[in-house]
Amino acid sequence: MISINKYGQTLDLSKIVEVNGKKTFSLDGLVVDKSLLIEVPKDTKFSTSLEENDLKIEFKEADGNVFELILKNMANLLAQNDGTQLVKIMQFDDNKVLASIVDITSALEAAAAGPAAGANNGTSDSAANPALINDGLDLQNTTYDNARVANDNLETNLIETALIRVNIAPTIEVNLTSTVDEDGTTTITFVASDINISDILTSNVTALNGTVTILGNVITYVPNENFNGNDTITLTVNDGTVDVIKTIAVTVNPINDIPTISADSKTVVEDTAALLTTSGTITVVDVDNNESFVVAQINTSGLYGTFNIDENGEWTYLADNIQTVIQALSVTETLIETFIVTSKDGTTTNNVTVTIQGTNDIPTISNYIETINVEENVLTGSISLEDVNANDIDSTDELEFVALTNAAVTVVSSDTDIGAITVSMNSLGEYILSGAGIEKLAEGESATVTFQVQVKDDSVTDINISSASIITLTIAGSNDAPTVKVAPTLVLSEIDFAELFGTANAYKLVTEEEMYALLN
Repeated sequence: MISINKYGQTLDLSKIVEVNGKKTFSLDGLVVDKSLLIEVPKDTKFSTSLEENDLKIEFKEADGNVFELILKNMANLLAQNDGTQLVKIMQFDDNKVLASIVDITSALEAAAAGPAAGANNGTSDSAANPALINDGLDLQNTTYDNARVANDNLETNLIETALIRVNIAPTIEVNLTSTVDEDGTTTITFVASDINISDILTSNVTALNGTVTILGNVITYVPNENFNGNDTITLTVNDGTVDVIKTIAVTVNPINDIPTISADSKTVVEDTAALLTTSGTITVVDVDNNESFVVAQINTSGLYGTFNIDENGEWTYLADNIQTVIQALSVTETLIETFIVTSKDGTTTNNVTVTIQGTNDIPTISNYIETINVEENVLTGSISLEDVNANDIDSTDELEFVALTNAAVTVVSSDTDIGAITVSMNSLGEYILSGAGIEKLAEGESATVTFQVQVKDDSVTDINISSASIITLTIAGSNDAPTVKVAPTLVLSEIDFAELFGTANAYKLVTEEEMYALLN
């Protein structure tokens, strides 16, 4: 039974229904930077072909079962691919790699059917059939216009049904023995190559009793401190499909031991007097007599402070708190200061590392006088952070206004009594004044008012708010339109007149008292 692993997830193929002696499965959602793994039973034959933008792989197992896999849009992915192995076909029993597809050429230029490449013959439609026996797959050899897939770099205009290339393992050339002194360093050069020129080789190296790194094709080996004897370096080269391993025997020669010296690290805090100074101890261990000391340093200037250490390894550090770079630190930022300490015999060094921790500084603002009058009939306006010279020495902090809701406004002067006023403002500095008495200001009259504002930072640990500054505004009065109250309409009939005046005549002179009685 064929197995398909799509990017780490094994697909359930058990529910696929066989139609006309064949099971067909279409797979989409494929990408260019991951590998699709297909595992097949031993002696399974397979062939490939392009159909539009899809790659079709047809498998025939030894028992005659036929499985057709259609990889949707694979032609486009192969054309775009820059070397990643997109499809790998392996045998179940021995994990033998039967095919590795990285581009259109490798998908179509050679065929594979189980473990061996096949031969073209007119009667067999299998991708590989050394015995020239018709395998009964009844596949149709179809040609496809090369223009359908951009940048495929094929030399012909037609892409014929072909077989998938077989991956060849890379080779390694390296000296299998090396010698280095205890506590020393050695380099080993190797050459890794692959006949599959499109394969991208990656290298990895480990050691049992030392540290190894790779830069290009050079291995750097450092034995563990004070280790001597035999060690083994394991070099692994991978072509994206298989690993090739070489082991290198290393002899580490013993030497006269050099002293060891400890490291130390501490933290100081910006603007905190008691925490601007720190101290510690460096320890030197040397088997040679009278050498367990360090070279003393007096008032050594660092980037951000001063360092002292005596021959016994007792050290102190004082941060220069007035430096701009220290003051600019926010509460989440740090500076690192490193001092090198040397053993008395000069053979060994280590570091004293001091971390300067920032604090959340309080932002500052200034008073502001608005130069544009606020109109009585509008009563809205805005101020900006620039208007109040908002500033935070912590360079990464962002500032905004502290919002106000019906905050008190002080009337400094007014051409008429306008009563109590309040102000509301959002974090952007957009404000609105409220007060029923403001309408009393006539055109040409004005009132000067003030209110207080603050800004705050966006510190993730503790938000700091500035001291208050005073905003001064001038409210300009306007000529308010008068209002007219309309009296109710009175309709009188002849009967009304008859009852009131003893006559139904529509015209009659009445006294003031009679009119009052009529209207009421």
